Amino acid sequence: MDMYDDRLEITSPGGMPGNRKIEDFDIRSIPSIRRNPLLADM
Repeated sequence: MDMYDDRLEITSPGGMPGNRKIEDFDIRSIPSIRRNPLLADM
């Protein structure tokens, strides 16, 4: 996590769900999956 004067950047070192590669998905229809519901609700 990096804090700046105008933003907060959060990165996830995890891969795609199900250990798949981004190339395996149609970029227009990648499902939204919450890995951490508590954090996502914030």
